[in-house]
Amino acid sequence: MEIDEVIARVKNGEDHCFAYIIKHYEQKVFTTVIRIVRNRTVAEDIVQDIFIKVYYNLHKYEKKGRLMHGSIGLLSISVLII
Repeated sequence: MEIDEVIARVKNGEDHCFAYIIKHYEQKVFTTVIRIVRNRTVAEDIVQDIFIKVYYNLHKYEKKGRLMHGSIGLLSISVLII
């Protein structure tokens, strides 16, 4: 399933599809966060916060090319939250 299709499904009320986004990006985001904070527990909390913010703001997403090109969007959010 393509990420844009997943986003469309989540935006249309299929909340269970958000798990695909988490599964697809969680490791990349966690790796970035742990490198910055150097504390596993803190990193896990931050990653959770990131995905909560992404979920609640997903309705603002409009396709302008590839989502989070190479996950840059989520990584940018990671850095901003930290």
